[in-house]
This record gives sequence, C-alpha cells and structure tokens, in this order.
Amino acid sequence: AIVPTVSSSSLILGVAFFDGKVIAVREGKIHYSTGTGWTQIATGRTHTTKHRFHIFNFSGTRKIIGVDGVNYPYTWDNTTFVDVNTSTDVQGATCVCAFKDHMFYSKGSLLTFSVPFDEADFTPASGAGSIRLPKTITGLYVFRSQLFVFTESSIHVINGSSLADFTLESVNETIGCIASDTIQE
Repeated sequence: AIVPTVSSSSLILGVAFFDGKVIAVREGKIHYSTGTGWTQIATGRTHTTKHRFHIFNFSGTRKIIGVDGVNYPYTWDNTTFVDVNTSTDVQGATCVCAFKDHMFYSKGSLLTFSVPFDEADFTPASGAGSIRLPKTITGLYVFRSQLFVFTESSIHVINGSSLADFTLESVNETIGCIASDTIQE
C-alpha cells in the first residue's frame, strides 16, 4: 500500500515499520498508517529531534519502543501507548535495545537496564542496574549474543545474561561511532 503524506510541513523526526504499519513522528505527535490515512497515537510530547525505535517481545505481545533524547521512552503494542516513566535515568534516552530479556537505554554515558521481561521496571533487587561508560554512548547493537556499545571514540561489548554476570569489556579504545544510524553488521 502507498502510505499517505503526514500532514504538516515540519520535519519527520522518526519513521519505523511495525506489524504492517508505518509509524511517523512529527511535531511532538506520533502517528501510524496502514496506507489509508494517519491515526494519531500520542500527542503532547516535547518537540525533539531524532527518534529511534526497537521492536521486542517480552510477554507474548510484540511492542515497539521509542526514544527521542528528551522525553521518557514509550511503548506501543498496536493498541496501548505507554510512557516508560518509572526512572528519570531513562528520561531523555537516545538509544534503546533489548538484550538477554532486559531493555537497555543509553543517556549520556549511562547505560541503564531494566529487570528481565519488563522494560519499565528498574528495581535493582529484581535484576535492574546501570553501567557508566567513560564517554557519551552513541549507539547500541546486538550481534552474536553480545551487546555492542559505541561511543564516538570507543567500542565496548556487554557479555552475560543478567545483573549477576553482565560484564563490560573494551573492544577498541581508538575507533567508535559518531552517527548511531550507521551501525551495521
């Protein structure tokens, strides 16, 4: 199907494909289309720049999660839009990625991860935690059962499967990533 034009002349700040729908973000509003017009999912979000998305399934229901560098992350499951507003450590996250049944969020040099199977629970006693990197995180990417964490001048990898055994190891301290959306296998 041909997707209709998103009304307005402002910039589109993010586009994702999710379960046969196109999701577009513009002017603090999130819309979706199946090819016959646009339906608004959410409004009232602070106007931002780039949106990034990740599709995941922790509970038998596929969801898409979005981050925008200013607001709280949000999820949508084709029906319900929910702000992940249970920790200020993730408000303003710029990258997001599911890894080993945890959701990882980057904000500055802080990498915060949720408890297993719940993207919105950050209770340390239940398995959530955070890792501080020496520089601002510019990208997250899962490859071969490892989570690669990029800064502008370094690459790190997280191994393990839970708070009990997650480890951060350096891959390279002189090469990194300055543009998150360029990370490829």
